[in-house]
Amino acid sequence: MKLVDQAEGRAYNEYLLDALRVMMPEAEAVYFMDNWIDSKGARIEFAIANELDMTIYTSFDEVPKAEEV
Repeated sequence: MKLVDQAEGRAYNEYLLDALRVMMPEAEAVYFMDNWIDSKGARIEFAIANELDMTIYTSFDEVPKAEEV
């Protein structure tokens, strides 16, 4: 998976759009850490993942172990 360019001086929306471009076409599921609801970007990512019917995990205990997949 490609990483998002984190060069200083980039606008917030540039980071968010880059992250979405990388995450959405390649991810099968999304994990949201504790307090994700406090992050504007995470709320946007959650809404998009939900609309795309992606698997969404909000607890680490829900995430299957590699040998279970």
